[in-house]
Amino acid sequence: MARPKSIGNELGLGNTRDLYFTFKAGGVEYALCLDRMHEVRRFTTTTPADGAAPWVKGIMTLDDGTSFPVIDLLARLGLGQIEFTPYTVIAVLDLGANRFGLAVDALGEVVHLIDDNVQPLATFGADPSNCFVTGFGRVGDRIVSLLDLDVVLQDEIATTRRGSDDDSDFDAAF
Repeated sequence: MARPKSIGNELGLGNTRDLYFTFKAGGVEYALCLDRMHEVRRFTTTTPADGAAPWVKGIMTLDDGTSFPVIDLLARLGLGQIEFTPYTVIAVLDLGANRFGLAVDALGEVVHLIDDNVQPLATFGADPSNCFVTGFGRVGDRIVSLLDLDVVLQDEIATTRRGSDDDSDFDAAF
């Protein structure tokens, strides 16, 4: 399967390596690299995923028939649950051949973060492989937490790789 185009490329933004989209979850502003973004959707109903991890809200299907698990970011981070409101959106993200939806409180903006505006996370002796945040970016007078999507979704990615032998579209949710 060919890697889908990111939303940044679709918008003609060219090199999107330093472009991030911001969003809020639980009152905290996070940012993810725009290259990972496929599209943004308003939250609609999902198909229940019985037996899935508690942070998997269900399976969403796009107009083209592509199905993927929707992850409640706050629940995944152990910080409660997203309160689903009219502002709740699903950031549809591509990680290689895998697609996931991330439920967040509200979408922010696209920002340009250069190295001078990014500070790495000080782990203070903690295992950095378990940190959901890789650092912090300065956007004007705001600080945004740079989310490490590979760590946030490591369980789902590992399950998808194990389940890929049987060609099940829904193994990513379990």
